[in-house]
Amino acid sequence: MGAALTALALAACSTLPPPSGASRPARADLQQFDLEGRVSANDARQVVHASVIWHHEDLADDLTLVGPLGQTLAELSRRGKHVRLVANGGVRESQDMDALLRDALGLKVPVKALTNWVLGRPRTPGANVRRDAAGRAEIITEDGWNVIFVRYESDAADALPELIEARGGEVQVKLKIDRWTLQP
Repeated sequence: MGAALTALALAACSTLPPPSGASRPARADLQQFDLEGRVSANDARQVVHASVIWHHEDLADDLTLVGPLGQTLAELSRRGKHVRLVANGGVRESQDMDALLRDALGLKVPVKALTNWVLGRPRTPGANVRRDAAGRAEIITEDGWNVIFVRYESDAADALPELIEARGGEVQVKLKIDRWTLQP
């Protein structure tokens, strides 16, 4: 009985795609998301493979990276401009998410830009964006990065990215998003 209740509770928390004919808010209006997926990042010196759990709001982020054997590699949280990183047995605080994550993983990954890129939109109005026939981003070039949207979750114009590959300098990042939860 307890297992059935747990399964029912977990099912109630899962997110279903919008009903047929319903549409999502416009990309520009999305301010909050939760995603779960897998990330691989590397440069000439090292490789990091992890599962990622990310909750993003306008003024807050909670990002957890879990290694292949289930160990937590890093927990990054942001409240306004205050950022806290728990990694490698220690706690660090700063106002720069990117720098803290770089220090923890040894790789320069632009978390602030990823907030937009995972939604299939550029971070800045001046970005170079090539779009597909549905109007979705195929490639975004900005801030020294080329972001390629390899696959979307469906052919719909409002579909979100499912597989993203990005390259900035020597750093390559692949993000496979397994689950989305959205709120405008």
